[in-house]
Amino acid sequence: PPGGPPPPPRAVAQTEAHRRTDKVPAFHIANIDRVNSGEIRDKWSAERHDGPPSYAGAREVMSLHPSWASHTSFLRLLREADGRIASQAGLKATLMDKGHFERVVTAVVRKGYALSSDAAARTQKDAVHKDKEPFGMCVSLWEGRDKGKRVHLCHAMERIRDLETPCGIVAKLSELCDRAGRCESAKHQAFTLLVAHGYGLTGRTG
Repeated sequence: PPGGPPPPPRAVAQTEAHRRTDKVPAFHIANIDRVNSGEIRDKWSAERHDGPPSYAGAREVMSLHPSWASHTSFLRLLREADGRIASQAGLKATLMDKGHFERVVTAVVRKGYALSSDAAARTQKDAVHKDKEPFGMCVSLWEGRDKGKRVHLCHAMERIRDLETPCGIVAKLSELCDRAGRCESAKHQAFTLLVAHGYGLTGRTG
């Protein structure tokens, strides 16, 4: 406090050491007015360290524990799908096959846009994002997921192929194209919206 005795040298040394090491990792952009949005997005999406040890306690307090997360509607859908997949011999291996996924996506695009051939479906432009092709965006999203998420993405797309209306398909593919070409967080959103929608269709139809 002002006017009080100075802190002992050891306390000063500990405080200074804390100030030097206890900093949140950050990225630097020299001139925000002269950099394109792509560079900002790449830097923002880059992987970073978790930060200094003193932040571990706060992270544990503020992060949602898996036992709570398991009660969310999305994870309930994933668990139910895992049960369906496990009950059918060979289904998981099929859902992990890239060729199978590409055929499913082709069928989805054909149904949505009422196309007469697979070739047309693979080059069809999105109804909103005219510079993007839903087929390519879906495949790119699948390639960037781990094995477990690939299974769910393919299974959900099968449900969309079988149960969604053409108008619903076009709308959902536009949402995908809006997100799948951006940062990793947006790609995760694209994955979640497709899987939740596909599995939600399964739930509504029994």
